[in-house]
Amino acid sequence: MIMGLSRKNVLVGIALVAVVSGLALGSGAFTQVEATRGVDLGVNGDSSALLAFSPGDGADGIIQNQTGDSGAKVISLNQTNLNENATTRFDRALNVTNNGDDPVALSVSGTGDSLDIQIAGNNTAIGPSQSVNIGSANSQHFDIVIDTNGANDFRGSVTFTANSTTS
Repeated sequence: MIMGLSRKNVLVGIALVAVVSGLALGSGAFTQVEATRGVDLGVNGDSSALLAFSPGDGADGIIQNQTGDSGAKVISLNQTNLNENATTRFDRALNVTNNGDDPVALSVSGTGDSLDIQIAGNNTAIGPSQSVNIGSANSQHFDIVIDTNGANDFRGSVTFTANSTTS
């Protein structure tokens, strides 16, 4: 039996072809794309950066602005005459100023067991999972605590991470 080319049969045939084509060829959506784009980045000295690091009023010369091996400006903790098997505290040794428009949560990693960066005045260490909020145009002082029990070499670096707390 041969079906006639009625309007209904033609529409059913077109719909069937569209469904089969969609199943065979997919939806046209993608799950991954890679594209190369140019980016221009600029850096500022700490005094005008979005997050500025400076020696605190209790630094007593232990924190200095220096140029690192890569030529980048770094904050350096220079203390070579610490007591062995002791804990030494430098109150208000580091100051961090948020020059950005948004408040940030500041955390630190890489301190290890011998070095603590603590919120000044309350002995609360900040770390990878503990942060301190610094509002826009505000500063936070930090104490630096060094524990030489069981260690006598402290070469390395720490990483400060600031995440906007504005959603």
